[in-house]
Formats: sequence, C-alpha cells, structure tokens
Amino acid sequence: MFESLEFIQTAVARQRNKPFLKATMAASAMAMLADGEIQLSERYRLDEILQRLEGLNIYDPQKAIAILDEYIHDLRSNDRETREILLGKLTRAGQDPESASVIPNVVLAICASDGVFSEGEKHVFEEICAALGVNAADYPDPTAQTAAQTAPTD
Repeated sequence: MFESLEFIQTAVARQRNKPFLKATMAASAMAMLADGEIQLSERYRLDEILQRLEGLNIYDPQKAIAILDEYIHDLRSNDRETREILLGKLTRAGQDPESASVIPNVVLAICASDGVFSEGEKHVFEEICAALGVNAADYPDPTAQTAAQTAPTD
C-alpha cells in the first residue's frame, strides 16, 4: 500500500515526538494529582494544549488522553513505583533542551487553570523540573500572573 509523503512525514514526526508526548502526559498526570483531586479546568487546559502545541497536535487527542489516564490510574494504584517510572520519562525528555523548557510551562498552565497554585502543586512542579534538569525558579509563579491580570485598576 502506497502512502502519501505527508502521511509518512506525520508518522515520522509522531515517532520522534513520542517520548515528548509521554513525558508531557507523565508531568500532566503528576500535576493533576498533586492537590489530591483532578479539576475539570485542568482537563480542559490539557485538551487545549494538546490541540495547540506543536509536537503534540500531531497526535489523536484521545490517544494522548488514554496515556494520561493510564498514568493517573497507575499513580493512584502504586504511587511510589509509578512516580519513579514517570520521573524516568521526564529525565530522558530533559536530554532535549526544547522539551525540558516546554514541559514545565505545560505543568504551570495546568496547575494555574483553577486559579490556585497549591503547595502540593509547587512541590510536584519542583520535582518535575529537577527530573528535567531545569531550575524551577526560572519559571514564573502562575498565580502571580493570574492576580496581575485580575487586579483592579485605578
């Protein structure tokens, strides 16, 4: 069966970006569970990211969400072992500087989606950044941006 060049290019891009997809879903699962419950706003934000972010928008969103749901289930079932596996995915993704800088921004967008950046979310964010080999302090507090956007003006 002959496939078009575009089909082949997309298939190659998917294969190359698969570690990025899995690391992003790993970080997203950890971030969503950081405060003990998954908010609908967090799911909506991730859906938006999957549609818009280059490198992720080449995947069927349902397949990406299936990976996320598997990681969430595994974290709930066996947090310690699963967390180590997911941090390993993040460590490998951190070898690519672009992935290492994008994933923390995805995590912050998810964490800020409900308007609160809890202590649990901050801790998980720092853990994710450490696995990626980036400094968490280099990223802005997402609630400071939200507060600045909603602050009354005189």
